[in-house]
Amino acid sequence: TRLVSDWSSDVCSSDLNIEPNPAMEIAHAHYRLGLGSPANATVFLEDALGRTVSEKPVVLLPGEGNSIPLDLSGLPAGVYCVRIAMMGESTTARLIKE
Repeated sequence: TRLVSDWSSDVCSSDLNIEPNPAMEIAHAHYRLGLGSPANATVFLEDALGRTVSEKPVVLLPGEGNSIPLDLSGLPAGVYCVRIAMMGESTTARLIKE
């Protein structure tokens, strides 16, 4: 189990930005893919205890045009981790739900 305190700035990527942050009902994960071709990925939303509260398969396009909506409705206020996993690697960012 990974706790929020384990999410250091070392594991947060500048390629992944969450807006707005903090958010209430909807946030968007903006991701810059540095590959030259599309890639299959999975977007996970995890709570402070590391439990997956949502999971969504996506296809990421090369460049900065990837905006992935995150539905936060029904989730309690708190700190979450947005994790994008592809090709055996993960990129994470913190998200605060108000």
